[in-house]
Formats: sequence, structure tokens, C-alpha cells
Amino acid sequence: MFNPTGRYAAAQVAAMREAGTRLVGGIALGRGGEALDGLPLFDDVRALPEPADAAVIYTPPEGVLDAVRAAAGIPSIVVAAEYVPVHDTLLAARAARAAGSWMVGPNTLGLCVPGRGCSAPSPPPSAPPAGSPCSAAAAP
Repeated sequence: MFNPTGRYAAAQVAAMREAGTRLVGGIALGRGGEALDGLPLFDDVRALPEPADAAVIYTPPEGVLDAVRAAAGIPSIVVAAEYVPVHDTLLAARAARAAGSWMVGPNTLGLCVPGRGCSAPSPPPSAPPAGSPCSAAAAP
């Protein structure tokens, strides 16, 4: 998860965990080595202890392009930010596609696969119970 330290993002991390999403770690520049409610924080996606299968991006709109470029190569990238400039969105989509990543967003509430779990922000109350076999990584 990119930038999980804000109030909204922290609430989404808690909801994702409650829905059974396994989080590898959070990317928060300058906070590597710390933890946020038990979620280990790293300065860079390359510092994650294991490969992530998804990245959830909570940066402000002006940081989305850089965050997507940093996450490029992770199979699924979910961008929750609203009001991302159109040209940044196009460049982010191009960067994700060129790295073999699948990008959802910006301005998305996330993904939930019935019977498998939620792999992104804002899981609905009907999300599968904790322990379902779905995982995600958090980033800045």
C-alpha cells in the first residue's frame, strides 16, 4: 500500500484486514522501519520482504504518476485517488501497461472477488470473512 499513513488510508487498511486481505507492507517515504497498526512500513517498494501481487495507491493526485511508476511491475495496481490530472492518468496507465501491470483507477473504490476476498480499498460489508486467500501490498 502506498501512503497508508493518512487518516482515510489507515481506515482502509483496517477495513481490508478485517475483510481478510493479507498486506505485505506499506510504502511511506521517510518512515521505513516503522509500523502503522502492525503494518510494517518501507521507504521503497523494492524493500518489501516478499513480492506483492497488488499495490493500492493512496497518494494525493499530484503523486499518483510517481507512485504508479514505482509500483510498475506489480501485477495489479489500484489507484484510489480522486482528481488525478487526465494527462497524469494516461502516463500512469502507459507506465503500468509497459511493465505488464494491470491498473484500476484512478478514482476507484477497489476490488472484491466474491468467495476470494478483497484485494483493494473500501471492501463492502458483504466482503468474504477474514482468512480468504486474497492478498495485497500497500504503497505510498
